[in-house]
Amino acid sequence: MGTGAIANDFAQALKTTPGAVLHAAASRSQASADAFAKKHGIARSFGSYEELAADGEVDIVYVATPHAFHRDNVLLCLGAGRHVLCEKPLAVSAAQVAECVAAARERNLFLMEGMWTRFFPVARAIRKAVAEGAIGKVVSVSASLGFKLEPSFNPRLYEPALAGGALFDVGIYPALWISMILGAPSKARRLRHLLRLRHRSPPPPPLAAATAPATAAGDGARAPAPVGRRPADLRHARVRGRRDGAPRVRLHGPSCQTTRGAVSSRHLRTLIDAAVQARCQTT
Repeated sequence: MGTGAIANDFAQALKTTPGAVLHAAASRSQASADAFAKKHGIARSFGSYEELAADGEVDIVYVATPHAFHRDNVLLCLGAGRHVLCEKPLAVSAAQVAECVAAARERNLFLMEGMWTRFFPVARAIRKAVAEGAIGKVVSVSASLGFKLEPSFNPRLYEPALAGGALFDVGIYPALWISMILGAPSKARRLRHLLRLRHRSPPPPPLAAATAPATAAGDGARAPAPVGRRPADLRHARVRGRRDGAPRVRLHGPSCQTTRGAVSSRHLRTLIDAAVQARCQTT
């Protein structure tokens, strides 16, 4: 459901997934659906989302529409008895998410937010090692993600009516790392910092930067995740624990580093092996 760039990427990946069949594609226009179906060798194409949801041969729908429409599209598919995998974010408010989850439970249907980061080998290994105490008690998690952004890149990102902006497109990733390590927060606070910058030359291009409110979770562990505009690219996730000599784990961009410290344990070996599998570097 949806024929944009992320839907193209998903369709390419699904072609190599054993047992999966790309059965139908739907767009708001028949021409777009037909072009997408032809490109990916899909048997059926629909010019409306309602037609796709009503197709009795569809087992599960992948929703790849703009964020602002996720709630309506998910409820449409669930109401027609279809399982749903929805591109992140699942919806644009907690109330909308609760509505979607309630509808899936009522009908006993599968509903999942498509956050691929959870399934990375290195992410799984880090979660397992932290849960088993490889770095002791977690005392802090920090994560950031940012990239330079121009309106010409994707106009939707500048449209509040389409849920554009840094929070849903990149802020969700730092929030994900924090929740994966610390679980649901016990409390959250919003901190706002205002900076006045003087430019002798025109200011640099705007940036989509993932940073969010400072969050406290899990026995007081702190998890700052900034959301706003930053003067440089930001891509990192860092987890720190209290155990003496335990390794600290730091992800930065496409690379992963683990400081071995004085410990050589199966937990650290798990981290190192996962880093190698994910083509990361260990030091």
